Amino acid sequence: MKSTLSLTNPISEGYNFGFTFQDHESWEDYDLHTKSVLLDGKPTGQQAIVYKGNFISFRSKNYKVFPHEDLFATIDPIMEELGAEPHNRNTKDSFTMVYGKNKQANIEANHKTFNGKKYYIGSQVRANYTFKDEKFDVTGDGDIVEFGTTIENAIDGSMSMKIMPYSLRQVCSNGMMHRSSVVSISESIIANLYKKHGDLNSERLKAQMDSIMETSKSFDDLMHRVKSDRMTHLTKIPKEWITSRIYLMKESAQMFKERYRQMTEMIVTQEQAEAIARRLPVKIVDNLDWLDVKSHKVDTVINGEKQVVNHKDVTLKNITQWNAFNDITEPLTHDTGRAFYPKSEAYNALDRILVVAQ
Repeated sequence: MKSTLSLTNPISEGYNFGFTFQDHESWEDYDLHTKSVLLDGKPTGQQAIVYKGNFISFRSKNYKVFPHEDLFATIDPIMEELGAEPHNRNTKDSFTMVYGKNKQANIEANHKTFNGKKYYIGSQVRANYTFKDEKFDVTGDGDIVEFGTTIENAIDGSMSMKIMPYSLRQVCSNGMMHRSSVVSISESIIANLYKKHGDLNSERLKAQMDSIMETSKSFDDLMHRVKSDRMTHLTKIPKEWITSRIYLMKESAQMFKERYRQMTEMIVTQEQAEAIARRLPVKIVDNLDWLDVKSHKVDTVINGEKQVVNHKDVTLKNITQWNAFNDITEPLTHDTGRAFYPKSEAYNALDRILVVAQ
């Protein structure tokens, strides 16, 4: 998809201040380019990233761009092997991307507003998949949830590539990304994989896991160490790692079944309610009929200094964690005006408050 109008472009403005730009790396099929930034003819150590005619960001010359198209061309056959299907909402507001052998996908993307109009520039993208053989009835009376995985990627340095568990509630199409839960379930999933699989996939997974687990306590620990070693993005992470990560997501379905069922019987605690009021968007919290939040100023002493801080009094009505969870995922899922990254952070907060916490 070609951009019909470039947004405000620091590259064209830069020429007026002595900056010049040299072609550095290009993916012509994707209309994705990086340009070395020079000032008065001397390298600045920076590169400019341009995607579909729009300036994306300036990054260090060492930043490795991993195109969305390459990522999804790698992931697509793995998803087909696992029987996963894409589930992306609000396609009218999505970003169109062509990858692989002329495959086209409409995926969720970040946008910028220019002259009152939204432009889905696609520097950050998100796609959700559901495994059709991983459906379960959470409550026992027809509340069906499909399980899958969410893929996120960025070409602007704003976030690392992520593969995380995802669930889709059929009755209302509410979706949930489980970013925090991955850390707590990785260890148990690995043990389950060894017991369950006896085919070639198991051998491939075992070889990959053995090498990782020798030095890492979890896959998330591995990613942290990879990034700290400046081996950013997937340019140095093999396809086998991506494959094993997606298999891990599928294996985690049983654990989420058990956790969701627990949530139907557990009541939201006062501590959880206060965390919801403190960490989730005000617009969502204000519309929860089981939560009443009143804010007022209080005097306090912080590090020996008197300060006035905003304090929230939270009154909670009796509600199960499952019902509260769905009341919050409803606006997170269907509010198309919510910005890309804050939406991801809100899902992460909800995951920590209601799913990871027992």
